[in-house]
Amino acid sequence: MVLAEQTAVAEASLAKLYVAQRRNTEAEALLEQAIPVLEIADSSMLAVALNDLAEAYQRDGRYLRAEPLYSRLLILAETNPGVIRDDIRTGLRDYVQMLPPCSPCATS
Repeated sequence: MVLAEQTAVAEASLAKLYVAQRRNTEAEALLEQAIPVLEIADSSMLAVALNDLAEAYQRDGRYLRAEPLYSRLLILAETNPGVIRDDIRTGLRDYVQMLPPCSPCATS
């Protein structure tokens, strides 16, 4: 693991603590720095960082910022199911609850 990736993992870990403490602004800044590095490094921590940033946005009522991150998590889950942990499953459940209810499909 190169230094940039180690730093990004440390930032994402600290941000996870901040999200748990509802210090969303501080968490967001760290995660916004860490995510691009984790993407380049193809790190398994990427899914956690995306989930935590989406959660911080959602808690602040910024659903339009959270939605694309949750969508990326769904894509990660489809392409690499091993990265999905319990906390990420919970985040995806939160995403589904955030979505507006859809009307029943009309039957022909």
